[in-house]
Amino acid sequence: MKFQRVMNGVLSPNLTYLQKQQIQIGKTNGLTHAQLMKVNKPWLNYLQMEQIRLGLENGLAYSQIRQYADCRNTPEQMRIYRIALESNERIQRRISPLAAATGIVSGLAAAAFLLYAFFFKPFTGSIQDNMLVLELSETSVQLECGEVFEPSQYVKTSSDHSAQLIYPDAIDTSIPGSHTAVYRLVNDIQETVRTMRVKVVDKTEPDLQLIKDQIVYSDFDKPFDCRAYIAYANDTVDGNLTKEVSCSSQLHETGLQEVLYRVSDYSGNTAVKTLMVDVDGQAQGKNDTDVQSTGNGPTADIPYEQPDNGANIQEEIVIEGEWIYEEVGSNETEVTHDIQ
Repeated sequence: MKFQRVMNGVLSPNLTYLQKQQIQIGKTNGLTHAQLMKVNKPWLNYLQMEQIRLGLENGLAYSQIRQYADCRNTPEQMRIYRIALESNERIQRRISPLAAATGIVSGLAAAAFLLYAFFFKPFTGSIQDNMLVLELSETSVQLECGEVFEPSQYVKTSSDHSAQLIYPDAIDTSIPGSHTAVYRLVNDIQETVRTMRVKVVDKTEPDLQLIKDQIVYSDFDKPFDCRAYIAYANDTVDGNLTKEVSCSSQLHETGLQEVLYRVSDYSGNTAVKTLMVDVDGQAQGKNDTDVQSTGNGPTADIPYEQPDNGANIQEEIVIEGEWIYEEVGSNETEVTHDIQ
């Protein structure tokens, strides 16, 4: 259980299997938690991590290991430097304290390293020329749901040392989520790793449709049900959301009013629709009645009717004040009034 806690505290999430193996070997060989943290360098390949581990296991201080623990050094260059430092440590144990104080030890270490590098592995250029270069154009990208992830379009530069560029695995963009895309540039002795965060998001609102946009409601024997006018609510990611639609069935007594329909998908995108409800048909209005009057005396609300040409119409209408209208000809009207 203690070992598991140590490993959980050391291992980085982006380590490869071979990188994790170096930490596992270091733990088995007795490295402390602090030393394992020195080995845990995700930006180094497993062969470079191995040189750090071997240096710690062979008694080098980390201040010494830092002299060669640079990602720009190849694993072979790191191995040469490590061996030189270890040889210097063995020499230092045999020489007098006076020699160590005068700096001879440092000179011996530098000489041993240069001689070993010259005869066994001379440098073929600068450190920068020997490293694998892999640069990405982005450190993080955001994709819409359904958008295809094309890993090759994010590679900015890749050095050509007969190395193989291994692209990230395919990313499922059908659902929202976060992913880590891992790029690897590998040859026989080196491995360069770069990561990019890929976030898949859903920004499309659901498709909410009603059966009608406006209705007249006058059947008061049945309660108004707002859900009866929902056609459907579909989302490209979350599917059928018809049951998730919210609305209100509370209506005022009369008049035109709005019933609001709302639905949200699981990413928070919201669609809204409005149903116009004319309660009891009050909003439709009624046609005004034309009024015909005599021009003298009290005004009477009498519907106007155009008589047929040449027709003799006799009609009596008795109203308040005993006005009497009698048709006496086709185009003339005589009005009499009995004044009391």
